[in-house]
Amino acid sequence: MALLTVFLAVAFSPLFTCSPLPLADYPNHLARMYIISSFDNSPPLQRYYEIHWHLIPNLALDIIVPKLAHFMSVERAMLIFTALTLVLLVVGCFALHRVLFGGLSYAPFSCFLLLYNRQFLWGMLNYLFSVGLALVTFALWVATRQKSLGIRCVILVMFAMAVFISHLGGFGILGILIFGYEVNSFAQEKDYRALRNAVIAAITALGLPLLLFVLFSPTRHRVTPFEPWELKNRLIGLVDAFNNYAIALDAATFLLAMAAIGLGLLLRKAHLHPRMYVALVSLSLLYWVINSQLLGSQGVARRLIPALFLILACSLEWNVPKRYFLAVIALAFLVRTVVVVQNWSSASSVFGENLAVIDQIPRGAKVAAAVGELNFPQLNNPPLGHFPNMAVVRRQVLINSLFAYDGLQPLGVKPEYQSLVPAGVYSQLYEVDVSKAPLTATANPFERIPLGGYDFLLMVNRQYFRYPVPRMLRPVQSSANTVLYQVIH
Repeated sequence: MALLTVFLAVAFSPLFTCSPLPLADYPNHLARMYIISSFDNSPPLQRYYEIHWHLIPNLALDIIVPKLAHFMSVERAMLIFTALTLVLLVVGCFALHRVLFGGLSYAPFSCFLLLYNRQFLWGMLNYLFSVGLALVTFALWVATRQKSLGIRCVILVMFAMAVFISHLGGFGILGILIFGYEVNSFAQEKDYRALRNAVIAAITALGLPLLLFVLFSPTRHRVTPFEPWELKNRLIGLVDAFNNYAIALDAATFLLAMAAIGLGLLLRKAHLHPRMYVALVSLSLLYWVINSQLLGSQGVARRLIPALFLILACSLEWNVPKRYFLAVIALAFLVRTVVVVQNWSSASSVFGENLAVIDQIPRGAKVAAAVGELNFPQLNNPPLGHFPNMAVVRRQVLINSLFAYDGLQPLGVKPEYQSLVPAGVYSQLYEVDVSKAPLTATANPFERIPLGGYDFLLMVNRQYFRYPVPRMLRPVQSSANTVLYQVIH
């Protein structure tokens, strides 16, 4: 327990180096949490936004953070939720490994190498929270296999509903884990009574959320566009479990981890739990065939990789000296954490400069955001793509870059302002083509944004915009890479 506490303390250390956290979607989530928690006491927010609660399987943040914000600032509540997400991933890994192998072990400490993965740095907090909760729920599934069927169903349906509400991705992973485990169990035991009980428990735990989703969730109407399958993107995504800021270190960590697992299995120094084969193979195959967009969510395929490696960490037992195994894990974890701390510390000063610009916006104004960034899958540090949404938290503004998708969030923009806020949030984030040298300039924001309906324009990464500024824009405040313009009507 003491060693686990030390590892968790190291894992938390980057969280105190920068505010807001430099996760790509974090300012967007923080702005939404601020609106939900402050809505009843803010006339400007009531003027621009509306909140409609539906059965949306993407609500972990939206339910937990506003409740915490009753006792603290919304920024502190978001930080606690982020830390809770990391804790849940660790607890899920340790709990699942324990029930699979029947005791405590040092093997799950390898999960600490996977916490600051690419999906975490992109800010997929609801998804990762649901993955951690899915691991805990699956651990309960295994632990209660010999318990009374009625008690088991009651416990599992509550936890499965929590996973479903948190995020649909985690719920899907939970279903694959249960299916794979029971297929392997029946193949080994040939126990038809256990199979019958498992089917009843699965229908009870998973069937109710699925039925509610089909009947009531607006998410089911979200369009899944066809996208051509790309081998390059799938190959790059394999590193996502370790991919953060130092590509050489990340690639080396990935290759060394794969080599260690391969040699460990070959030399019988590592043992994969026999009832986890089907689940791991199913998730691996799904990664290669699933569409990258599903029901309005982007990057669905690549989200599977961190979850797959976390499950693999739970499913392996190592027959090597404990001190050597922990020393290697601790060293790699410490080095990777230092890289994160260095990058987040450098982001802090940039964020501070941009917040000083945002603080010049009058409270309750209408703000247009135009951000130039390098093309996906480039991870920019600091990530400024959604940083203009901090204006909602600091100045209670209407902004055109806020996540307000019907069926994905409970937040919406009032009808009288929807003409100013396009349906696609990324229409105000202009990407630069990194494949060309010199970098291709972004599209002209002055032609795409209806400036006449706004009070201010916040231009971020202005070096990517090489177009003459209209005379109706008067500069108010600027930093090294951000300019605030007032719109002169």
